[in-house]
Amino acid sequence: MESLIKNHPFIDGNKRTALASAGIFLERNGYSMKTTPEKLETFTRKMSEDRVTVSDAAKWFKKHSEKNE
Repeated sequence: MESLIKNHPFIDGNKRTALASAGIFLERNGYSMKTTPEKLETFTRKMSEDRVTVSDAAKWFKKHSEKNE
């Protein structure tokens, strides 16, 4: 997610693509995001503004995701 947001591989939609990629990654590994759209947007914006490190992101995803049954 961090790399897609910061490296801007697309003309538009980098944050949306990064977020979708993170969700797919979690799903393929048996997890789902459990947070509100507002918190997800705030987190994504912070990452795009260099206010979230990769280590911070790992902690955030651990807190805001859960194992699928």
